[in-house]
Amino acid sequence: MTITTITHSITKQQLSILHHLLRFRFLTRIQIQTLLNHKHPGQINKWLKNLSDKHLIYKIYDKTFPDNTKPAVYCLDKKCITFLNQQNEIDSLLIKRIYKDKKRTKRFINHSIVIANLFIKVSEQFNDNNGKLYFYTKTDLFNYDFLLKPFPDIYVASEHNKETKRYFIEVLNSDIPRFVLRNRIKNYIEYYLSNQWQLNTSYSFPEIVFYCTNDLTIKFLDKFIEKTLISEGGPQINFLIVKELPLL
Repeated sequence: MTITTITHSITKQQLSILHHLLRFRFLTRIQIQTLLNHKHPGQINKWLKNLSDKHLIYKIYDKTFPDNTKPAVYCLDKKCITFLNQQNEIDSLLIKRIYKDKKRTKRFINHSIVIANLFIKVSEQFNDNNGKLYFYTKTDLFNYDFLLKPFPDIYVASEHNKETKRYFIEVLNSDIPRFVLRNRIKNYIEYYLSNQWQLNTSYSFPEIVFYCTNDLTIKFLDKFIEKTLISEGGPQINFLIVKELPLL
């Protein structure tokens, strides 16, 4: 199937690539191939080159060592805006973000890639266990005005045997400053106490998961969360700190 506009003609699979990049911001070729459930990397590379030549996506690749040993990363490029608008697939408020994505830091790019990897991993778990997974990135949450700002990195609802669990997930970089962590924890507690979630949904408040691989950060989080919950009078809000996401 080919989708045509005034200036561009792309396949259904290429349109799916644009959708995935809109959701996750940055993806490697391997991630894109996995998300498309496609067996042939050569075909993926052809689609990516075609989209890049049309300036619908932008390829990020450093030819200097050791970065040249890493896979290329892709994000949306400016000409995709008109194309996606014609497909009614993009919120106008997201347009300015796309213009800036080519200049994002390596830290931001790596953060986005980790989130995509988590989605792929969790999706595989659910395929193996016959559960239902609802996975929302910040892009997916964009129009939910009652949610905490800035949005969580991920919101997940997982269904097993008619039981649904809900999670806000924060993906923490190893060098994240302590003041950022303190403020984020306080923001979650204030959001819980505001009852915005409870007033706008019929669901129990999600568990808050901090995904972190740094032992010192984990130790800090554990102590600060305990101390803060006590000082706030023990609100019934659950925090979980993990190095690996459990089966959600």
